[in-house]
Amino acid sequence: MATGMNPSVYDVKEKVMDDLENKFHQKLNTFTADAKTKMRSFSREAAIQVFELTLVFLTQVFPDLSSLESASDNIQDETMKLREDFEKLERTLSQKLKDAQQSFSEKLEDAQNSLSKTIDAQQSFSEKLEDAQNSLSKTIDAQQTLSEKLEHGVEETASYFQKKVETDLKKLNKAKESHTHQILGLRKLQKLFCDKTK
Repeated sequence: MATGMNPSVYDVKEKVMDDLENKFHQKLNTFTADAKTKMRSFSREAAIQVFELTLVFLTQVFPDLSSLESASDNIQDETMKLREDFEKLERTLSQKLKDAQQSFSEKLEDAQNSLSKTIDAQQSFSEKLEDAQNSLSKTIDAQQTLSEKLEHGVEETASYFQKKVETDLKKLNKAKESHTHQILGLRKLQKLFCDKTK
């Protein structure tokens, strides 16, 4: 497993690769079976043509076994013709087999190239997924750091305002006490003034 790769991403990657490999083997098996079927068909056609040529040979060269001795020239001609037919058949079958092998090789090469491109695309996709995962991980870490800084900042701000409120309350209490003393002093002066004016 790639370092730092999310298990779910790795599982998806492995499943896609397995599916691609299975599809490639299925296509390869199907094509191989088709090629074998065509080759067997060529073999059957060759056997039929050989049988037909043999039948022609027997019916034309030996129409009557009693005339075997008098048909040596005809036999030689038919033998040459039969040999030419066999050579022509051999060339035809050889060319068909060569064409089938060439077609099979080309299709196999195309399938291999297609699989290679698919694997490359899957590799690129996996790398992009891993990059996206790393980027997401970095974003989460940055967000966590920012949240911690914000939380710390809120705590500091709250502490600052709490201290400021406490300080202001103390100042207010001192001012209240001072004001109370001033009022008491004024009342005493007022009372003293009243006593003197009587």
